[in-house]
Amino acid sequence: MTPVWFIDAMQKKIKNIDWGKAARDVASFLNDRDKKTLSLWSVDFFMDKLNKLGNIIL
Repeated sequence: MTPVWFIDAMQKKIKNIDWGKAARDVASFLNDRDKKTLSLWSVDFFMDKLNKLGNIIL
């Protein structure tokens, strides 16, 4: 595994996840304060985080 492979694989995964469904799936495990952060979950949100990671590891 290389950093380039990892970033590419994660981009594909992020784009294929139904983030609304994922948020609903984990909501029951979170307290009310943390549940509010689930509204941030989206392709754009996670791609931004991955791009920041890519700037560090590439």
